[in-house]
Amino acid sequence: MLHTRPAKAAKKVDQVIAAMDVPGNQHIRLPGLLRIVHTKFIHYEWYVPVDEDLYRYIQVFVEFRTGMSGFLFKLRYLGAIRWLFHGQFTGQDGWMVNVMDAPPERLYRPDVSITRWRALCEQAPPHGLAIVDEAAEANAGNPKPERKPRSRARSR
Repeated sequence: MLHTRPAKAAKKVDQVIAAMDVPGNQHIRLPGLLRIVHTKFIHYEWYVPVDEDLYRYIQVFVEFRTGMSGFLFKLRYLGAIRWLFHGQFTGQDGWMVNVMDAPPERLYRPDVSITRWRALCEQAPPHGLAIVDEAAEANAGNPKPERKPRSRARSR
């Protein structure tokens, strides 16, 4: 007789996060923002240049809670999450980057997303979005076509 394990129930998604209707869970935006959306929290990372060789790294861990639930989250964050997630996990990444003795990088055609992303970053205005793009300004009178809203099946 074949025995099978019962299927695991899907993790319940926080209602604020579900209402955001974000496609996928990883988002990168210039000039240096990374957002990772999980079912119960969102993790943000900012990379802010200080000078040519140094940048400031900022992390924020967000759960949408209020009242006693919010207070308990703060205790969990300060007592364990900050140390584990923002200390050990991220620190391990930094340590690995520093000790890697990697040969010169060799990219191939399938790596076009890497090379295009780097080119986009290199072409970004040095002062960020404060510089107005003349092409965007010229097209300001031409509204973008409306996108059809995506339908998403949601389980409750």
